Amino acid sequence: MAGNAEKFDVADNEFTPDGASGGTWHVPVILAAMAGIIVSVGVCGLVWVQERETRSLEVEQLAQAFTGKFREIYTVNLETLQSIAGFYEGSRAVDRREFGVFVSRTFERTAILQGLGWAPVIRRNDRADYEARAAASGVTDFRIYQWNSANEPVVAAERDEYIPVFFAEPAMTNRGVLGFDLLTDLPRRQALETARDLNRPIATPPVRLIHNQGRGNAVIVYMPIYSNGFPHATVEERRANIHGFASAVFAVDSLVDATIDSQGLPGVRLRIFSAANGKSEEIYPGADAVADGGEGELTKSMERYRVEKAIEVAGRPWKLVFTPTPAFFNESHKGRPWIALALCLAFATVLVAWVYSLASRQTRVQKLVSNRTSELVIANAALKKENHERRRAERKLKERSAELQEMNKELESFSYSVSHDLRAPLRAINGFTGFVLKNHGDKLPSDAREQLEQVKAGGERMNRLIEGLLQFSRVQRQELKKRNCDISEMARGIMTELQSTMPQKRVEVIWGRLPNAFADPTLIRQVWQNLMSNALKYSSHEDASLIEIGSKNIENEVAYYVRDNGAGFDMKQASRLFGVFQRLHSEREFEGTGIGLANVHKIIQRHGGNIWAEAEVNKGAIFFFNLGPENVANFESSETTFLMPGKKKL
Repeated sequence: MAGNAEKFDVADNEFTPDGASGGTWHVPVILAAMAGIIVSVGVCGLVWVQERETRSLEVEQLAQAFTGKFREIYTVNLETLQSIAGFYEGSRAVDRREFGVFVSRTFERTAILQGLGWAPVIRRNDRADYEARAAASGVTDFRIYQWNSANEPVVAAERDEYIPVFFAEPAMTNRGVLGFDLLTDLPRRQALETARDLNRPIATPPVRLIHNQGRGNAVIVYMPIYSNGFPHATVEERRANIHGFASAVFAVDSLVDATIDSQGLPGVRLRIFSAANGKSEEIYPGADAVADGGEGELTKSMERYRVEKAIEVAGRPWKLVFTPTPAFFNESHKGRPWIALALCLAFATVLVAWVYSLASRQTRVQKLVSNRTSELVIANAALKKENHERRRAERKLKERSAELQEMNKELESFSYSVSHDLRAPLRAINGFTGFVLKNHGDKLPSDAREQLEQVKAGGERMNRLIEGLLQFSRVQRQELKKRNCDISEMARGIMTELQSTMPQKRVEVIWGRLPNAFADPTLIRQVWQNLMSNALKYSSHEDASLIEIGSKNIENEVAYYVRDNGAGFDMKQASRLFGVFQRLHSEREFEGTGIGLANVHKIIQRHGGNIWAEAEVNKGAIFFFNLGPENVANFESSETTFLMPGKKKL
């Protein structure tokens, strides 16, 4: 057909189809021009939106990094209060000189803390004694005082309780606050009472410092300290046994300056607000970072990029507001939307010219329509076939989507495999370090050799940590296969294996009743392995390890237990026992990764049970666990014979 197609000579065969006359050829030209303009404006808008999103992301990233560094610097300085609390817990009586020496190094490290202090809780009958003790320690004019309505210091009125500033450092700049009764100031009083009831550091709103008139805002953080040996688990016990409060004065300006020095905040204005009693108060107005054009230009053109970050400072919510100035953005990028518009318009111009050229040839094209009708039929058939292929491709795409969902489920398994590869470079580090120490250790300086040994030890510890994480991951994914387990046989076998690894150690084991359990034997074996090895490890410093293993009936459920006479731990730290990498003893005292008890906790949880512990420092520990309602106790536990010092029978 193509070879025999009829040829038309435009010069000899004049043909003007209906609708092609009367100037209608300009319609496609106008439509092309309109389409070009619309596309140009659309592209310009997209570029402008992308530019705005890029700028917003830059501000967000800067705000995120600054907030993280701000929180880090504040937390590091807050540790000083925790050190003071530990200092008081470790000493029955602290005098003014000891307090000054203890906190003196703090002011050499930081300029954020303007003052550190100690304020005891004084009852009415003890007031005269405290004033006399202060005078004897060198503060001859010490009196418990308050401010009157005329803003003048006066002797504090008679009350049942006082909380005066008794120690304050630096002594030269804080001497004027000694004796000030904190209970007479409402913001301070509210912070003190909240800190006492919650047993955690609490900050005041921005307060007027008696010795710091005319300077920037500051907040005071109070840390409650309770009487040694007295309980403070409940609010009532905390109120009855409060001993006093350690305090730290944080200068907001200095805290911001330290963060800027470390992280930087180029071209961005920072403002900080503190929430108190349902109101928001500005505590840091920010530096004058506004570029030419003044505050008005900043508000109108840059407010859309503002980023707000929430942060908690000692129990009080703060809001950090970051607003970029015109200087923050690269001025050379401002013209990109207009450049895009110009390029699109140029393209539209070329398009219109091309459409115009096509339209001028419309007459000749119409002459060829009849000759191409058959070709269109063929093309239509091809289009139908293509449409069929497209639908088939869509079906394949859906099938592929289902395959991808299945592959996503396998990603978790893949990530687990990748984590194994972390140990390959560790093995190289440990191998090369050991080689250097073995073959060249005697040629190295002592400090270099010691540092290499530390590198090797660190690599070995990291390898143990990775192995622990892998085990922790396996525990979470491993399918539970419960069946009846002979717990007595399992526990005795594990103890025999553990004792064989320490033949020189004298170990006495007292066995109680261990009923069978309905559980996954592989996972429950890990529980017993970890608890018994911990009992042997933490009693290894004793002349003889005394281990008791048994069970008892607690609320009609079998509760298994492992008890030792080892190092024990402070029950205040019990909440950290089962966290990943959480350890209550140092690596020098007892080796470990901090993952074993986390594995135990996860296994018990998956069985629907609970695990808990009781202990006393240097008097041993006892770990209980049950395996859920499927394991109902049907026995009365017998009295045990092995009792640790200071412990009652089960």
